Amino acid sequence: MDKEKVLDKIKKCLALSKSANEHEAAQALKQAQALMRKYEVNAVDIALSEVSEQRADRRMAFKLAGWQWSVANMIADIFGCQSYQRGKTMMFYGIGNRAEISVYAFDVVYRQISADRRKFLKNCRERKPAHRTYLADQFCNGWIMGAWEMVKKFEMSDEEKAVMDGYAKKNIRTWSKRE
Repeated sequence: MDKEKVLDKIKKCLALSKSANEHEAAQALKQAQALMRKYEVNAVDIALSEVSEQRADRRMAFKLAGWQWSVANMIADIFGCQSYQRGKTMMFYGIGNRAEISVYAFDVVYRQISADRRKFLKNCRERKPAHRTYLADQFCNGWIMGAWEMVKKFEMSDEEKAVMDGYAKKNIRTWSKRE
């Protein structure tokens, strides 16, 4: 039996162990403990199995500008997950389907802010390219701050944060993350 099936079976037994029928609950807990011993699975493995990882469709540069990291961090924070960059890909990981939702939101928000940045640059009267880039970056930072104020954050519980940190330590060896 592969690890995914074992974890699935253990999770079902643990869910059944919360049954109102005390005999059924005790039997389910006993079965879960037996499976955990047999397949050398601990509570941390079960918690980490809840974490999913998704990649954004958009190709990014190897070195991102501050506003690009801000977009990824804003989306990750809003939807209760974490982001990091792997090569030219922005990755999100979170409990349940949060990573999948974050990837979708990131693609939509990034597309919108990029379009607004291009529009800003088109109308910018500054002649020096370095100044134009600086002003466009500041525009994006203001855009992100405004968007951040408009959305309600989904706070992660301390338990969820601990699971996310455990996932990062166990599964992600070399990656780029900017706070």
